[in-house]
Amino acid sequence: MGALWPRNDDGATWRLSEPGMYVGTAGSVTLGYVIDVSDGFVAFDADARPVARCRSLRAAKRAVCAAGARSLARVDR
Repeated sequence: MGALWPRNDDGATWRLSEPGMYVGTAGSVTLGYVIDVSDGFVAFDADARPVARCRSLRAAKRAVCAAGARSLARVDR
């Protein structure tokens, strides 16, 4: 089990699952993940689709949360 960070403003909890890979969850729901690449970060949704390429980890996490919120909204309909 990796390092765990407290919830952010967006309500997500982030875990460092392996070096360079951060997984975001909201409760028991996986929102997506971020990987560290040579020139920044790539954000992926819960279905492993890339959603953004960002210069900062914070921006990549926000992209994951936004993608996760859209996915959850579709499920709730």
